[in-house]
Amino acid sequence: MAATPASSRVERLTSWWDSPAGQRLLAEQQPLLAAEARRFHGDSLLWIGCHSLAAENVRRCMVRNRFYAAIPGSCPDAKLTNFAALAQQLPLANGSMNAVVLHHAVECADDPRQVMREASRVLAPGGRLVLCGFNPWSLWGLGNLVRRARGMTRGYSGMGERFISHRRLLDWLAVLGFEFNCPVRFAGYNLGRGGSGARGLATQEWLTRLQPPIASSFVVSATKQAMSVRPLLRDASLPRGKLAPVAYPKLNAWNQTESDK
Repeated sequence: MAATPASSRVERLTSWWDSPAGQRLLAEQQPLLAAEARRFHGDSLLWIGCHSLAAENVRRCMVRNRFYAAIPGSCPDAKLTNFAALAQQLPLANGSMNAVVLHHAVECADDPRQVMREASRVLAPGGRLVLCGFNPWSLWGLGNLVRRARGMTRGYSGMGERFISHRRLLDWLAVLGFEFNCPVRFAGYNLGRGGSGARGLATQEWLTRLQPPIASSFVVSATKQAMSVRPLLRDASLPRGKLAPVAYPKLNAWNQTESDK
């Protein structure tokens, strides 16, 4: 069977995580994901991704049941992964999850919008969604785009065709009825750098504190809102019924009656 574009992207992304650049990015994402995991609550959590070690960030959260879904084509950890499923076709019931983490699952799908719709479908009202994605406007992302345009494959991970900006994802989430918990966080300021000397580490720490939107990846956190119910408004064109007059006792008469007693 011929490999589909989605499966090819998953295989390239899975192998890229084992590269030095991929390992550095996972290390920078770890504190951000761990901080989000501490805010999870409820009975069930779903992690979707193609790297098992990244899923360790949610192992110590307060959610009782944690499910790890590997994207077909990746090399999941058999001890950690519960099942394999496409992010745009989740075998889960509506509103069955209290938290969903999409760890670079959007880049692996043929229809990224369907991935967002599926995440919204399986989330219960009040559930939290955490999404990690690659930043197309980072120096690393623009470099990959130039290499792809020139037909260069050396040093290119092959995922640039599916980079989606965080602003577009925020628009999609707003349409689906999500409320954003905090500003977008960025990680991966050291990708594409030649070394990790003292000067490079100082620059990385400085950029991490300032959080300019030029990092290689971003983390979005949002909460699914409960479905609002519109009140049934009466048509103004319908004739209004007349109010029946109501008789109230006069104050003077009431006072006279009390005085006679």
